[in-house]
Amino acid sequence: MLKINWLGLEKPNPFHLLDMEYHLQLQVIMVLIKEAEHLMDYLSLVIIDIDPKEGSLQINMDTPEPLRTILRKGLTDSHLPMMKNKPLNSQRLSLGVTSKLKQKA
Repeated sequence: MLKINWLGLEKPNPFHLLDMEYHLQLQVIMVLIKEAEHLMDYLSLVIIDIDPKEGSLQINMDTPEPLRTILRKGLTDSHLPMMKNKPLNSQRLSLGVTSKLKQKA
């Protein structure tokens, strides 16, 4: 599992974070499968810094090469539409997760 560093969060919404982590993990896996499937065993070495307030996502410098370069080239704004050019709406993003949790309870 990759590691995510959340930056600039004052009151994190756990459902929002869960939703974003799920989408990011999926996109990272898809990029690795497409570009370098042989590196999938090293997914736990990937560290990503996310600042939801600024809408920025960066591959942390502690992520080893060639993973860092592959992900930097492979992840684009379209991979996380809730991060770029759109305000974060944690209520909208968490509705699906919340309703599923309530159904299980």
